[in-house]
Amino acid sequence: MNTVGLDNIGNTCYLNASIQSLNSILDKKLLSKISSDSKDKFGLVSSFRDLILEMNSNNSSSTVCPRNFKEIFAKTFPEFKGFNQEDAHEFILKLIDFLHTRTNPSEKNMFSSLYGTYYTRIECNICNYKTRKNKNLFSIISLPVDTDFSSCFDEYINTEVIDWKCSKCKRMVEAEKDTDFEKLPKVLIVHFKRFTSDLKKINKTVNFTKYIKYENLSFELTSIICHNGTCNYGHYYNYSKIGNDWFCLNDSSVKKIDSVSKSDAYILFYKLVKKTK
Repeated sequence: MNTVGLDNIGNTCYLNASIQSLNSILDKKLLSKISSDSKDKFGLVSSFRDLILEMNSNNSSSTVCPRNFKEIFAKTFPEFKGFNQEDAHEFILKLIDFLHTRTNPSEKNMFSSLYGTYYTRIECNICNYKTRKNKNLFSIISLPVDTDFSSCFDEYINTEVIDWKCSKCKRMVEAEKDTDFEKLPKVLIVHFKRFTSDLKKINKTVNFTKYIKYENLSFELTSIICHNGTCNYGHYYNYSKIGNDWFCLNDSSVKKIDSVSKSDAYILFYKLVKKTK
């Protein structure tokens, strides 16, 4: 993997920081073999593939311009037209969902590694009737900002008491709703809810860890999308582990660093490194 910057062509730091993280986690050999299906009207899958491969080409310069990819992404998702400030979380959600669903079905879908499943189940507190597990596909775990990283997961995987109409009791009752993971993706993407509905930013520092362990799985931190500033005026940049070293990738600037700052962390990328029996 090469260490190259991306030109900021006008408020595209959200795109640059996101692409750098995706570049750090995707298998380039598999990526080189993918193509679009017939519903990819503008060729977004191919454009993304070409951008990542250019970033990793031996012939690439110190910076790569993402203009062609940005134009095709904006044609596919018109809400991203122009050069307004955008949210990296929304951008990544749309991009990986499109890549997952619009890659040629005859080819191995490498983007499946970005998806896992979780389930919800409800149990009546009166008659103990339980619903069947309702499975849901997910690509990004959105968590509240909290200074204790482990407690963020406790809030996501939990049991809550809700008002619910029990199909057996035939009336509204108190019930317990359980949420838990069924299968985690090979790449775990964690997003922190820093922006509120009234356009304020929560600036708490998240005390995240280098490794995440969940049951028999161990994940290692490989990339971080950071946001500095406010809802109305801010800047995205990236930390990524390349080989054994960490780099700060800030648009066209690429600098090797000794350690990463936790204060601006917005989206974390963890790769599965170990699975025990």
